Amino acid sequence: MRFLKKVYCIGISVSVALCLVSCSRNETPEQKVIRPVVTIQLQEPTSGRKISFSGTAKAALETVLSFRVSGEIRELPAKPGNKVQKGDVIAKLDTTDYELQANQSKAQLNQTEAQFKQAKAEYERSRSLYEAGNLSKSDLDGAQASFESAKAQKDANQKSLMLSRQQLKYCTLKAPVDGYISSVPVEVYTTIQAGQTIATVDSGKEMKIKTGIPEAIIGQITKGKPAVVSFESVPGTFFDATICEVGITSSESGTYSVELLLKKMDNRIKSGMVGEATFLLERSQINCFVVPAVAIASEANGTRFVWIYQPSSSTVKKRTVEVGSLTTKGLEVIKGISPGDIIVIRGVHRLNESQKVRLQETGKGAAS
Repeated sequence: MRFLKKVYCIGISVSVALCLVSCSRNETPEQKVIRPVVTIQLQEPTSGRKISFSGTAKAALETVLSFRVSGEIRELPAKPGNKVQKGDVIAKLDTTDYELQANQSKAQLNQTEAQFKQAKAEYERSRSLYEAGNLSKSDLDGAQASFESAKAQKDANQKSLMLSRQQLKYCTLKAPVDGYISSVPVEVYTTIQAGQTIATVDSGKEMKIKTGIPEAIIGQITKGKPAVVSFESVPGTFFDATICEVGITSSESGTYSVELLLKKMDNRIKSGMVGEATFLLERSQINCFVVPAVAIASEANGTRFVWIYQPSSSTVKKRTVEVGSLTTKGLEVIKGISPGDIIVIRGVHRLNESQKVRLQETGKGAAS
């Protein structure tokens, strides 16, 4: 009896425990978590959008020097940074072949000049005989043809000699203007082709900066508009500039060439220096905001979205957006948000639609 009573008591205890567990699961609902979030509120833009691109300084007047003939460089006194005056020697080619050609042309001219003199004397003698009635008309015509042929050959050899001598002069490359040598992309004893760049001479007192603008922005860059240029080598100084050239075809990198002319010359700026050109786009051309990249989340299908805080209910609402380029200040949002929207910028991957949240901090988001 004692054993049966013990089993009975154990059974009642197990039943009571199971009942308590079941009641606990059915009667105690899970409390929703109120997550803390950090937000920013987008502001109405008060001025145009500034956008910057890196570029390289160059002289406003830049002369690229090259030989008109090919050959091997034997002398190369030009060095980057050297000051040159008009007429200074930049480089010289080996003249051996061109001297031989000139000597050969001279010898050929001497030969044809002798033949020309002989043909001329024969023609004059034949004409005298013809006028005296001692030579037929056909013989006179033959003498005249020989004379004219010898004259044509002599003239051709004279031009050939002039060309040979001119090519010999082309073996010396001289500076056409006063200035500074900015680059010398060749070395002595290098065999070069006619037209190949030997040196670049910067002249004049104005400087430019050349940069590349992406396709999405190039339509807003127009000739004559102002810009600001800065250089790392000249810290804390900003130079006013004017857009002077806008390319019409894109490069291999997909950008369009844009050149800006600095309004004032500064001796600290040298060709080849890396700078940054800042353009101010008009507000009417602006249709995007720049937000921290961490504020943008993605769906499985690649759709981008942000969480918008709803002050009336302290909840968040998902809103699909269209993003643009990644800048140094954040990611551009082209479509989907407006001034006044409060956007979650931290904890975006732990939120659900209509979830209650608690604001930890709300900053001000700048419009681009």
